[in-house]
Amino acid sequence: MVFNSKCKGSSVLNRLLEGDITPPPNSPSGPTREQVWGLLVSAYALIPSSSRTRFESGTSSTMDAGSLEVLKESFESLKTDLLATIERRVDDQVSKILDKKEDGNSGIEDQPEPVLPMKHYVDIKLEVDEDDSAAPVCPKKQWAEFVKPKVESALKGVPVLNTFVNKGSVRLSFETDDQLKAAGAVLSPALGQEIQTVTERKAMLDPRIAVNDLDADLLDEEKLISEILSDKNQDIKKAHGQGGNIKVIHINRNGSFAVIQVSPSIRRIISSNKDKIFLKLRQHSVRDRFHVVQCFHCQEFGHVAGSMRCSKKDSPAVCAFCAGEHETRQCQEKRKNDVAKLRCINCHGSGS
Repeated sequence: MVFNSKCKGSSVLNRLLEGDITPPPNSPSGPTREQVWGLLVSAYALIPSSSRTRFESGTSSTMDAGSLEVLKESFESLKTDLLATIERRVDDQVSKILDKKEDGNSGIEDQPEPVLPMKHYVDIKLEVDEDDSAAPVCPKKQWAEFVKPKVESALKGVPVLNTFVNKGSVRLSFETDDQLKAAGAVLSPALGQEIQTVTERKAMLDPRIAVNDLDADLLDEEKLISEILSDKNQDIKKAHGQGGNIKVIHINRNGSFAVIQVSPSIRRIISSNKDKIFLKLRQHSVRDRFHVVQCFHCQEFGHVAGSMRCSKKDSPAVCAFCAGEHETRQCQEKRKNDVAKLRCINCHGSGS
């Protein structure tokens, strides 16, 4: 059906009747065009089906007065309906946010934990028979002189990923479970001790944060944890009650700050609060604290003393204070606090 061109807005209604809901080129431009056209589409949808049938039936070439009145009333009712719809949607969004807060995640979607790779290793105990030596033997020396030759002979055909010498044991790591089983089968008879093979998933370290500018009465582990888990930080308190971890690693009383280890869920809650927590009568800033591994033997980074990765494991120790060839705890310049003798072996080695 085609409406009489003399009827105001007839071209718009004709397009609607034909199922075309795209704004016509000659309609108002910009956002206003979209809004006006959307109102027309919505208003037309509100016209009772009986009224639509009356002027869509093709029996008349013009809109009758009754249909025009219905269209007018539909536009008026549309205003109220739109406001009610907006209010309802806002209420729904608020309810969703409140429900998430009651669940303890403050609207933050839980992120799936990454799947970490497996690790395969054996631990070899370092023991010296009483008959062999009356004096205690250094673990490194015991490994190098007594145990290492036997292990190398037994593992001639088994690739070893890494070797780490600890105080009372040596850990050998392997890339695959098959290599681990092959090592366990030959090490037990070679060393005369039961060797337990271990395959487990690598653990993900919990993040550490530093809380700055602490009051003097909060420089105590129990008081600090109690204040963090107070009602001032309800989201953190609830996450902790659901299994979240909070542990004080270090308190620097001179610098008035503390290093705290928290579970990833609690770290996300703090991040959502712009890295702020409430303690006593103020808000405190929080920043991530990263631990850099440094070798106390050679002072290089990325490994610890006793590691097979230490490039100077067979050389004298390097002092962290003066870069001399002695252990840092034996440094005479450090004892005198002679800052003029301060020297970094890493900077010196790079030519800085």
